[in-house]
Amino acid sequence: MNRTQVLLAIPGNWSSAEAVSEQISLHSEGYTMAGLLLLEDETGKAFTVEVVERDPALAEAMIHASSGGFTPKIAKGLARHTHIVYLIVDVNDVSDIAAARRAANAILNAGGLGVMVETAGVAYSKDEWQESKKKTSPSTIRS
Repeated sequence: MNRTQVLLAIPGNWSSAEAVSEQISLHSEGYTMAGLLLLEDETGKAFTVEVVERDPALAEAMIHASSGGFTPKIAKGLARHTHIVYLIVDVNDVSDIAAARRAANAILNAGGLGVMVETAGVAYSKDEWQESKKKTSPSTIRS
């Protein structure tokens, strides 16, 4: 596999960038956010993160990029998101893809609503992403 960079956008309802970090500490089970890094405690793997304020266009893009996994209730929640966590992952091999999936799941557990794989143009509801974790498929997040 050639080295590539994957960009995941994870919208959620957090009051601030600091709240994202707090929720990750409380609910991610094994991750710590330190500044612009998300650290996987067990492996020491680090991911670059950026927290930005709401982007109304993201919810619409996610709905169009999904395979129908966004119920009206989920779509309404996406439209109301307050912040977006961008997870930037350097992918050198399949283990990096698995690590990216775990990191995105940690952010979902901390209040994320879904995942937009910006580099592939596909989106998943939180439930779809967490269900797909059981069927690990590298093509899910690779561009």
